[in-house]
Amino acid sequence: MQIVRLILFAVVGLYSAYLLVDSIKNKNRGDLVMAIILLVLLVLTRFVSIVYISGPSMQPTFHTGDCILIFRSDNVDRNDIAVIEWQDKWLIKRVVGLPGETLEMSEGRTYIDGELLVEDFDFYTGNRNLPLITIPDNYVFIIGDNRENSHDSRAFGPVPSSDIYGKLIFRLDFVSKVPFLQRFIEMMATIQTG
Repeated sequence: MQIVRLILFAVVGLYSAYLLVDSIKNKNRGDLVMAIILLVLLVLTRFVSIVYISGPSMQPTFHTGDCILIFRSDNVDRNDIAVIEWQDKWLIKRVVGLPGETLEMSEGRTYIDGELLVEDFDFYTGNRNLPLITIPDNYVFIIGDNRENSHDSRAFGPVPSSDIYGKLIFRLDFVSKVPFLQRFIEMMATIQTG
């Protein structure tokens, strides 16, 4: 998939550059506008992505069919919603533990460095316990908002920051009102909540 993306990126980039040069040389404003639009979209796709959500583990925050816009960055903070590459899959989870912190879960509550973590968002609590662990440098601990139905760091441990593909910018609620667009995004950009 990465090769296809690179090829498309190169083709659109070359065509945009050709169109830009040709439109300036021939003083064609229509082609100039099109070249600028293509170049802006090309640059944007390097930094942002649209993601289609599939699966129950981020409920009640997200449900299957929701679409979000993410910013490509591995720089995340606590409570950020991040897209993670894990074993050739893409997962969307919430970051709860940061490098160097100790984390423990008891009776559905999360403790960071011995303090109860205040979570100011809706989530489905669970009863899973997790003994005290220390999150290594350059790793984060991720959990789904549906704590009873999520495959996350409680099962496979902290994830390297280098496996973070991006973090949530905002939800694209308008996409659900355009079935063709929603179906297109689903085919191109489905992320499992896991």
